[in-house]
Amino acid sequence: MSEEEHHKIELYLKGKLLGSQLEEFEHRMQLDTQFRSEVELFGLAINAVKSDGLKSDLEAIHKELYEKDEKVIGISGRRWFYVSGIAASILIFVAVRFFIFNNPNSSEQLFETYFSPFPDYVTKRNPGDLMEWEKGFQAYSEGNYQLAIYYFTEENNPKNLEEDILFYLGMSYLANEKNSEAIVTFSELLQQSTKYRQQLHWYLSLAYLKSGQINEAISILEKIERKEYQNEEARELLELLSDQKENGIGSNSTKTTP
Repeated sequence: MSEEEHHKIELYLKGKLLGSQLEEFEHRMQLDTQFRSEVELFGLAINAVKSDGLKSDLEAIHKELYEKDEKVIGISGRRWFYVSGIAASILIFVAVRFFIFNNPNSSEQLFETYFSPFPDYVTKRNPGDLMEWEKGFQAYSEGNYQLAIYYFTEENNPKNLEEDILFYLGMSYLANEKNSEAIVTFSELLQQSTKYRQQLHWYLSLAYLKSGQINEAISILEKIERKEYQNEEARELLELLSDQKENGIGSNSTKTTP
């Protein structure tokens, strides 16, 4: 299985494979039972790697999950199927390489794994008479982040929604791969007494991660306490980044990627 296929499987498992690509992928799964099993096993392997935190080596993961040469595996209540222990080990190894050790852009791979846009701001929208800021939130909800940026940066936006608009402006920057702008926006907003403080910690860490600033990302992740927004994912990502840094993998540059 090629790296491109691995990437498509990852997108599918995260619900980010859309349109004709999704239809083609699901059609292949219906026709090819072996491919469907590989997709399900790949999902299990990724979850195993993430929960393991890379502290155990491949043999330890294998021993924990696949004690026999052949074992019945079920994923999230879905159908059961048989896989060989060897195949399982290979897929776990691929999952580790894919997320951490496969290439120098592992920071970007981790970002893709953990990032999902914050839910859109709920407003009472009148389609026939939208204000500029409402058009911005509508564009954001539709995934049109470039258009959202345009409306969120209008000068006549209401002051009472400034905090909300700035937060979603930063989210739009981040989703649109404008990492420098996202970092600046989130950092400035964090200086205020904001209702989005918990969310800002998480998304600012991801913005640093996406731009390859591993030290800065770790510093922000360490501030996320238990019961805060995305705290479990933050602890998991912190452990992954710490292992990455310890092993000298990925970029530790403080240079911001636009």
